Amino acid sequence: MRCSWLLALGTFIAIQIYPRATVQDLGHDRQPSGNDTAAHDNKAGSAEGYYCRISEMPISWGTHGRPVEIVHSDAAFTELGTTWPALDVRNTQASPITNLAFVVEYLDSQRHKVTTAAIAAAAAGYEKAARLPFSVESIEAWKEPLGPGKTARVAGPYDSVRTITCPEAARITFALARFKNGTVQQYAADGWSVPPLPRFVPELTAACPVVQKNPTQIQARIRLSSSGDVIGISRPVLTRDNPDQVTWIATQMRQWKFQPALLDGQPHEDDLDVEFVLYGDPEPNLAAISLASPATLVVFFPRKDFSRGCIESFGFLHEATTIP
Repeated sequence: MRCSWLLALGTFIAIQIYPRATVQDLGHDRQPSGNDTAAHDNKAGSAEGYYCRISEMPISWGTHGRPVEIVHSDAAFTELGTTWPALDVRNTQASPITNLAFVVEYLDSQRHKVTTAAIAAAAAGYEKAARLPFSVESIEAWKEPLGPGKTARVAGPYDSVRTITCPEAARITFALARFKNGTVQQYAADGWSVPPLPRFVPELTAACPVVQKNPTQIQARIRLSSSGDVIGISRPVLTRDNPDQVTWIATQMRQWKFQPALLDGQPHEDDLDVEFVLYGDPEPNLAAISLASPATLVVFFPRKDFSRGCIESFGFLHEATTIP
């Protein structure tokens, strides 16, 4: 479920940058466009805000085997921490593919992992034919199964870490393919992982805390259980101005429910490095967010009617968002 306040942030993900962009300024379509982008667009840390898009992203297979050939790879990384992979794949098997899913790691110049995204696609009528070991935010729709030798796109958003520099390469660590004959092939790298993803972002009734600086940013770490519950917030960077804000945030976060982190397909307790961003303005200037290191953004800002409580988001995932 996605709508309301993020009517949205999406033209931003179309890799257009608007100086001093606000929620209301940005367009409606969240999906990035590949038409007018250079091979490597990067405005990380610029005065206009952050975005990164790489066309022809180098990509490799970390899995033991592969069900398809990747013929083209793009990726976009947005201001709020949404990664948007786009892979064009060719079916190299003898049977049509009805469902396809990937976990993709993005790497820096030293080949260290920067962020991870999970994406999937399904042919019409087969949306529920394959049971995935992880959640995805959306499923790319194919009109029909992908026949032998044919090419199709697998793309979609995954809200996780806001990068601060453009990743330089990608690696597939998990792949699942279901074929029209019912056969399922699954390939994985040793130690493949998927980061936590909110299962439910609650709607707040509490008013936003008063901030002295707009925006106020607080680095912290969320501890999540293997069932996706918020155990607590640790290592917040405290100042004399923000203890009450940290207490308020901790109270709100206990209402959240996450898809737990996965390691080799198994849920486990994990820490999530976050940057809590609090605004005193109902039209937040997203370009004002500044990060010293990659982190997941959890943003709070007041509604236009200040008496109706606070709005919260995890990347592009806003209040009342549910992910099955």
